[in-house]
Amino acid sequence: MAITERYFQMEGEDAVIHLPERPNGFLLLVLGDANHYVEGKTSLWHQHPDRWLFIDVLKKQGYTIVYSNQYGRHWGNDESYRLAIRLIKQTLKTEILNPKIHVFAEGMGALIALRLLVNQQDLLRSVVLFNPCLNLDAYRNHERTKLFFYKKFMKEMSEAYGEEENVLEKAIQMPSECWKKTCPDTMIRIFHCIFQTPFSLDEHSRLFVNSRKERQAPVELTVFLPGKQLSDFLVSVKNFLSNHEQLMEL
Repeated sequence: MAITERYFQMEGEDAVIHLPERPNGFLLLVLGDANHYVEGKTSLWHQHPDRWLFIDVLKKQGYTIVYSNQYGRHWGNDESYRLAIRLIKQTLKTEILNPKIHVFAEGMGALIALRLLVNQQDLLRSVVLFNPCLNLDAYRNHERTKLFFYKKFMKEMSEAYGEEENVLEKAIQMPSECWKKTCPDTMIRIFHCIFQTPFSLDEHSRLFVNSRKERQAPVELTVFLPGKQLSDFLVSVKNFLSNHEQLMEL
């Protein structure tokens, strides 16, 4: 029987690679939101039928899919970014794959995707963002109106980056400062479901899209009303991925 999943550890974090029966030669890195996890022989994607359908359909399309536990609420810190880089390079080394990869990032995972778009431009083929967190300064200001949640956010930031105020401030400003440095050639597709995410449409996705458009960098935003499940975006995601495999040179 062919192996369809392989579990391993990297930097102490559990990880899994989904192996298609008929590989198309392309890697999809998944960067999850705050509730994302891989633990032992299971993950968030295994435990939720809608999410498993998303993985299973893309795997049947031939995509090799990899993701790991990411140190919990990392808020895009150096450890989570370094782990993502190692995960990509290790998978490209062990599997027969095109050297340019696709990225799917949800919520907090978009903070890692931003860093990849700035510092690992040669690795990226396309990026899909789902309800992304792209502006920590705006998110902090939003949480300030609710004292309990603001304290929780700042505690999580301190755990992710340390307690020095200047380091925390730099970390909070970093995502929006990355916008104008993101790769001008990599196509980015954003799906934003309003009211289903703590990261507002206007302060995250739309501001980021405007920044890309000012540079004439490729980006597309699709906005949905509440009630959509992740699997509802499967056809759009499949079409987007395949289109950008055809347009870019191998």
